[in-house]
Amino acid sequence: MDGWDPAFVAALDLLLGSRFPIFITWGQDDQIFFNDAYAPIVELKGDCLGRPFREVFREAWSTVSPPFIRALAGYASFSEDFEVPLVRGGGLARSWWSFSYSPARDTAGAVRGVLGVVYETTGRLLAERALRSSEAALRSVTDTAPGLLWRCAPDGSLAWMNQTLQIYLDLSLPTQVRLQDRIHPEDLDRAESTRAEAESGPQAFSGQFRLRDADGGFRWFFIRAQQVWAGDGRLVGWCGSAVDIHDWRLAATAGPDGQDLLKEVAEASASLLWTIDLGTGTITGLNPEFRSAWALPPSGETCPLETWLAQLVDEDRAKVASTLDHVSRGDAAQGRFRVRTEGGLRTFHATAFPIASQDGVIRRIGGLLVDVTQSIEARAYVVHDDPSAQNRLVHAFSQAGFKARGFDGVEAFARLADDLEPGVVVLASEADFDRVYRAAALLARTGKRLPWLVTARLGDRLDTVVQLMKLGAADVLPYHAALSALVSAARAVKVSPARSAEPGSGQPRLTLSDLSRRELEVFEGLRAGGTNKSIARALSLSPRTVETYRAQLMERLGVRNLAELLQLAQKMDR
Repeated sequence: MDGWDPAFVAALDLLLGSRFPIFITWGQDDQIFFNDAYAPIVELKGDCLGRPFREVFREAWSTVSPPFIRALAGYASFSEDFEVPLVRGGGLARSWWSFSYSPARDTAGAVRGVLGVVYETTGRLLAERALRSSEAALRSVTDTAPGLLWRCAPDGSLAWMNQTLQIYLDLSLPTQVRLQDRIHPEDLDRAESTRAEAESGPQAFSGQFRLRDADGGFRWFFIRAQQVWAGDGRLVGWCGSAVDIHDWRLAATAGPDGQDLLKEVAEASASLLWTIDLGTGTITGLNPEFRSAWALPPSGETCPLETWLAQLVDEDRAKVASTLDHVSRGDAAQGRFRVRTEGGLRTFHATAFPIASQDGVIRRIGGLLVDVTQSIEARAYVVHDDPSAQNRLVHAFSQAGFKARGFDGVEAFARLADDLEPGVVVLASEADFDRVYRAAALLARTGKRLPWLVTARLGDRLDTVVQLMKLGAADVLPYHAALSALVSAARAVKVSPARSAEPGSGQPRLTLSDLSRRELEVFEGLRAGGTNKSIARALSLSPRTVETYRAQLMERLGVRNLAELLQLAQKMDR
């Protein structure tokens, strides 16, 4: 040590006395020295003291070398939340750091090494990313929900509302708006008494009320709100939801003089208005034009509820029965189920709510059924390895009405590509052309079922654009194109729906080549005589998952039971 430069010794004294992670390199080979606080960073790298810096961090050298070399040239730098690949736990892991690299000078003023002060931010960054992701997911769910959702103060002042309620009220911000100010004057006293009862007891606020829309008109809603209590028992707010029951209410309350109105409502919509009598266990369709489509007697007589439930797909029957039981106890509900009709398998979206008699006892359930068999839900799959940019794109597509989902890179997307619902894939990359090409090659193999487009920083690389288009890209946009332009491009992409059997044709529209990899594996297992359990064991799935794939296969191939599925398999063999 007698021969060591005094400036180097002083630097060592400084870092050894610090409880903050610090290192210094010195000499022609940039040998590393560090304090105890820095030791955990290299604890899995063996004896690192005195070894060249680039050998200690061989896996990270290409990433950290620019600021390191800059410090050796005499320039200090600071980086925040900088991603660095590190060998940890037997493998290469992503990590993030905030650090300062400064030139380490000898007593003559010459740069002899680098002084590094570092701090790992991986935990904070991942927590923030998870929070952003959860917030984006929550925004996506609440903004695409068909019902009105809100949170308000004890006096009814809105603190938050979903996009559906914003549109209904024509408000951009909830401030200085009270929900009770939008209730019909004739319903206000009843609403206030219901609220007062809920504030003095554990029961939630619920009932049917009219709300004024942005144009001054009123619609009936089934409203339910739950109290939010503070730890000391104080009421600090309400969380509420509302389901539109306007059309059903008009039809259900129309007497002899209201038949023309009922007919007008029924003929104006392909929705079935229905009631269930809990006493007799029967279901009745109110609008005759659509009774047969919903597997109800076209003449209008009542149908035993059990008879109607028997026509549902097996795995949906118990779910619907449980939901109706839940509604009979006072709660509204929504959901989807499938019914076997003369025209084939159909999918419906149902809204159900209780109807109380004058004595307050729930003796009937009312609701609406909407045929969604032919609907194609707009989906967008955003592939981007930058979490913040990915969240921004997912949110933009969700706001535009897409059901959006993000993937942290092409590898994550590839693991699920075969089992995704039809939609458009948005491949985004700021600069990594190799990754773009690898992803493009994978997307090209998914076929027309998952059309895709690219947004990347391509500059004037016309040859790159041409190559991507040859691989099958539906469109190629600049990385910093307006989000509206990207959404418009996605809307313009033709997405083929998941095909099903032509009703009444007796012939499947699907072929084996149309099935996803997992569907084909389950199909082959069934054809070989396997049970749900044996197929699940062979594919490392749960029996319930296999049952879901089996039901999906039967629906897509247009068969009603396992026997027809096996007969279809024999035809395919021939």
